[in-house]
Amino acid sequence: MNTKNFSTAIFFNEPEINYISQHNLWDFLDEKLNWITARAPIAKIYLETHRGGKYVSKETLIRMKDLCQKNNIETAGGITLTTTPTNHDSDLFTTYCYSNPKDLEDIKAIVRYTAELFDSYVIDDFFFTHCKCELCIKGKKDLSWAEYRTQLLKKVSEEIVIKESKAVNPNVQVIIKYPNWYDEYQQSGYNLEMSSFLFDGIYTGTETRDPLHTQQNLQRYSSYFTMRYLENTRPNGNMGGWFDTLDCSYNLNSVAEQAYLTLLSKAKEATIYSLGTLIREDLISVPVLGYAFEHVDRLMPMLGSPIGVATYKPFHSSGENYLHGSLGMLGIPFEPTPYFPMEANTLFLTASAACDKHIISKLKDYLKGKHTLILTSGFVKAMAQKGLDELIDIKVTDSKISSNHFGVGWYSCAYNHYATSPEPITFPILEFATNDTQNTIAALTNNKSYPILLQTNYHNSQVYVLNIPDEYGSLEKLPQDVLNYIRKLCLKDFKLEVNGPAPFSVFLYDNETIILYNFTDHVGEYSLIIDNNCCKLQDLDSNSFITGDIVNSKNTFNFKINSHRFKVLKIVSN
Repeated sequence: MNTKNFSTAIFFNEPEINYISQHNLWDFLDEKLNWITARAPIAKIYLETHRGGKYVSKETLIRMKDLCQKNNIETAGGITLTTTPTNHDSDLFTTYCYSNPKDLEDIKAIVRYTAELFDSYVIDDFFFTHCKCELCIKGKKDLSWAEYRTQLLKKVSEEIVIKESKAVNPNVQVIIKYPNWYDEYQQSGYNLEMSSFLFDGIYTGTETRDPLHTQQNLQRYSSYFTMRYLENTRPNGNMGGWFDTLDCSYNLNSVAEQAYLTLLSKAKEATIYSLGTLIREDLISVPVLGYAFEHVDRLMPMLGSPIGVATYKPFHSSGENYLHGSLGMLGIPFEPTPYFPMEANTLFLTASAACDKHIISKLKDYLKGKHTLILTSGFVKAMAQKGLDELIDIKVTDSKISSNHFGVGWYSCAYNHYATSPEPITFPILEFATNDTQNTIAALTNNKSYPILLQTNYHNSQVYVLNIPDEYGSLEKLPQDVLNYIRKLCLKDFKLEVNGPAPFSVFLYDNETIILYNFTDHVGEYSLIIDNNCCKLQDLDSNSFITGDIVNSKNTFNFKINSHRFKVLKIVSN
């Protein structure tokens, strides 16, 4: 049983393969593979040749390939470029030193060995460096660590990894996996701008797991966001998404969510890490993943191409790191790109966009059109005294305000309505020029209001500044009226509004298909307001129809979504 609209794979790492071989567990592995493939459509296994300074023997790899072939499973190679652990506290990761000639000779041997055995292999996301040895310090000279490392890893990619692989096997396809920590690629040497185009393909880390109890704290929306970012970095060159079952036993929904979010981004392939982990402790995840794969495979032909609010994240950029993930959990659908999207009707910029040295001149050109520009307070702060004051008269101060009372929208000189959050939320205080700028959403406290959403104009366009709280997670605590207003602003180009309790995510496609994903631990009540009074919604899972109520010439659809479930809805004209 195989999927029709995407491929599926499992990664099998070196320690696990060697354990099978050393303990002669071939029959055991064969039994488990049969069990897994009977419950989940697995088309490929990536067999790792090297990790942690250790190889898998050629004899063992050939036997593994034969076993996979017997089970009608394709094979490809895998490499993790880590060296022998030294057990020193300072060794955060045992990555190679790419300034060390001996380490470079080891890497040559690893890639040549792998290319001899496979016509395609993927490099796991340990192809980075955090080394600050004497050789690296000497080589860095006056460069920043990010500059030195991205230049160094590009050279190693081109002159060693790819060159040596092709010398052994001219037909080999070398694929690099980029990790989920996209905001810090450059600090560790990942050169997405140039190196990604040297390889035959790229792969995307979409692991999100538990956002609270794991060290990376990545919001689940990031599984979708990172896939779209890398897809727009190298269109059609992004080979798939890679997630794992680690730290997911607390809630099997976290396994399914990684699979769903990876594939709803229109990934070509989904890879699970890893076979050994599944066999040892996570076999219970297999039927869950099997269901998710089959479910998306049925839905995929009904989904168009992903669309969303354009957001520009330049190459080698950081700032307000992973904020997009938190905003995506509020129901704001993003379409990220490392190239400035001059054609976008609405553009959303976080502080990472301030890393573009030419951002002001680009914004001036952009705002000549009739556009909407939404800036975060972090972007405004990062651009202080860098030319932004030519566009807007708004400043981010070092002072803070905490409040749980909010005014939303305008009614004469007051607010249209008021809302309360369950607890106070802390924001930076913004200063602005009254009447040049309007305070559209405000936090209210001590007989004074403080801006949460400011609106001003430049040339033919509207410019908004969204004040981001100190703690991104508290965004979900904002009152629904506040979140609804922000979502309405972001979604105005799509002629729809989405209301409901956070956290939830919205995914849009260019064939008028909408997915709403409820991440709350309870049933959520949602509404879609569509600027079309002659339509209905088709639930593509059940093939049933939802009718709406006409309010102010717009169609309002109300429905419920179960906890950790999603609805796939298509707008259909009457």
